[in-house]
Amino acid sequence: MSDEIAVGFDFGTSNSAIAVVEPGERAPRLLHLDRGNPESTLVPTLLYIERGGATHLGQDAINAFVRLEAGRTTIRQQVAVEREIDTVFGREVVRFNIDVGQPGRFFQALKSYLADASYQGTDTFGQFRTLEDLIALFLVEMRRRAEEALGRPISRATIGRPVHWAENDPDGDTLALERMEAALATAGFGEVTFVPEPIAAGLHFASTLPRASNVIVFDFGGGTLDVTVMRIGGGAREVLSTAGIPLGGNTLDEDIMDRRLLKYFGEDLHWGEQRLPMPRHIIEAIRRWYTIPVLNDIRVINFLDSLTHQTDRAAQRQVRALIALVRGNYGWPLFREVERVKIGLSRCERDQVAFFEEAIAINEPITRKEFDALIGSRVRQAERCLDAALRAAGVAPGQIDAVLRTGGSSGIPRFQRMLSEKFGAEKLRFQDAFTSVATGLALSAAGQGTSARTA
Repeated sequence: MSDEIAVGFDFGTSNSAIAVVEPGERAPRLLHLDRGNPESTLVPTLLYIERGGATHLGQDAINAFVRLEAGRTTIRQQVAVEREIDTVFGREVVRFNIDVGQPGRFFQALKSYLADASYQGTDTFGQFRTLEDLIALFLVEMRRRAEEALGRPISRATIGRPVHWAENDPDGDTLALERMEAALATAGFGEVTFVPEPIAAGLHFASTLPRASNVIVFDFGGGTLDVTVMRIGGGAREVLSTAGIPLGGNTLDEDIMDRRLLKYFGEDLHWGEQRLPMPRHIIEAIRRWYTIPVLNDIRVINFLDSLTHQTDRAAQRQVRALIALVRGNYGWPLFREVERVKIGLSRCERDQVAFFEEAIAINEPITRKEFDALIGSRVRQAERCLDAALRAAGVAPGQIDAVLRTGGSSGIPRFQRMLSEKFGAEKLRFQDAFTSVATGLALSAAGQGTSARTA
């Protein structure tokens, strides 16, 4: 309808944004939805739920977590919970070790769990929330802020989605779509249309092309890599193929932790008379910031305490650093520092992870050359994804007229070099890393979309 605002909503793994096309207009406009963020059109896709029920998202979620959690020593107590297990057997008492002083729960990258059937949800201070519930909390506040900015209600929107939520898993893709639809309905979006994110990113670019061109969109964000081959420009808007894998900037952060920082937390230590290694489940848990709290269990802490009496002095420092990491809730701040270094290596030849909290003392220089070698397998994964999209489209690399890079991770020099070697540096184009999907979704909502030959 001519008097209706076209709304494009990019719900991203790391950041989210909303753009609109006003009635009678053709150019999209980004909404400023996070005044606490220097880039106010971007809302970090983060959620923090306080014990008392208050909910924070975006930069406010980061501020609340740092204020209430970072550096706080956890207080764990055993509590008994009576629950119904079966009408035949009656009830049982289950005992849990819980952090009774925990002021809130922090959630990141909720989008990445949509295809995971094993993750149903979590308890938040006595209330079980499904994954759909958690995502809906974020979506409903985004909708409220957008309505406040526009001065009118929003009931329909065009929503971005990855080409594939899960690699080689059609059931996972179906589950993710169903969950996202349920979360959007709970958040009050009565009518939604899904558009693959790289297609949306290509729509805005299409208006700059005077003639029909073969364009490959390389959309590399925080959680996924999505590739689309399109025929666009000069009035042509046709999708030739799509491909995608669950590879993103968060994966690269974890690679830095895995390859360069685990040594600070006892990865290689040996303890006791038999010179036993650090248990693998402990090392696995510290590879990702959001699994570190799993170690905050009295049995794990007691075991780590015992290691300080069964190892040499260097290993003792590493164990104390690990205890501080777990008990002080420093996982999130540490990974923020890792992310900062990853981004910095796109601008300079050398940076260093510098993190000093309690017993943690990390000063790890990393050169761009070392980082390039560290992520070599990820570059090969990305190239295989490109090859799959080209094969499906029946287009050779030499027939591509332009390569459109979007998403924050697409700016990493090693991936740019791979694209240059494959297609030619003169063909590389760059579109706003964080908001081009949202603006493209708004254009799609306004009827400036594409036809799809294959998907």
